[in-house]
This record gives sequence, structure tokens and C-alpha cells, in this order.
Amino acid sequence: MPLQSFTAPLRGDYHHPPAKGLLACLPSDHPLLLIREPDNAYDENAVMVLLETSSLAAEEEISEDTAALLEEKCAPYGFSSEEILAEDSWMLGYIGKEYAIHLTKLLIDSEGNPTEYKATLSFFTNEKGRQMPLVVIEIDVPEEG
Repeated sequence: MPLQSFTAPLRGDYHHPPAKGLLACLPSDHPLLLIREPDNAYDENAVMVLLETSSLAAEEEISEDTAALLEEKCAPYGFSSEEILAEDSWMLGYIGKEYAIHLTKLLIDSEGNPTEYKATLSFFTNEKGRQMPLVVIEIDVPEEG
């Protein structure tokens, strides 16, 4: 199966505090986790984007610089770095609906069950100069035929 790369916008980060603060701490290429959410009340093709807290630490421990940055960027959303690090993962938002419909067929196992999938974070700068988050997914796509 050929490997294809998809880039999709991250939507809804403002609905999931402290997602905007977390995104402000993350570099491009930071690992993310995608999980299908077929029982989503608004979109049966929904694909959640999660940050696994363990990905914030280079080893077993988080650096003082990272903890300070988390504190600075997440405090305005009502979260301390200790609260951030106490959770296994944080929801950042969803893959844009117009992209998720195409990905849902690819994010299933051989028995048709939703699976987790790794992705990475990227950013683009919009016309107003704001950094906008993107999700980059590399996935094996079955050949047509």
C-alpha cells in the first residue's frame, strides 16, 4: 500500500481548554494521536485530536523550561502545569469535518473498528499573521483497482 500524506486543519480548539495554551507550547512535528469518534452527536465521521501528556517530556521527566512554558500559556485557561501533567492526554479539537469524512474509512482496523492513529502537528500563518494549527497524517492507502 502506498503511503500518502494528508494535511487537515485542527478545529474547535477554543472549545477544549486548555487546548489553545497547549498548542502555543508545541513545536511543529510534535506527535499527536487521532481517534475516531463514530458516536459523536454532531458528526459520525468525527476524528478527535489528542495530545498525549507523555510526549511533553524528553525522557521520564519534564524540563523546567517546558513546565514554565506550560504554566505561562495554560494559566489563562485556568490550568496549572501540574494539572496538565497529571492527565494522560488532552483533547485539542477535531480534524476539520470536510477532511474527516475522507479519513474515517482509513482509520479502521481490518474488522471495521475505529483505531487510534499517530499524526504530527504543523502550523501555517494566515493572512492576519496568526499561527493556525494543522494536523499532518501519513497513512497507508489501499490502491484502487
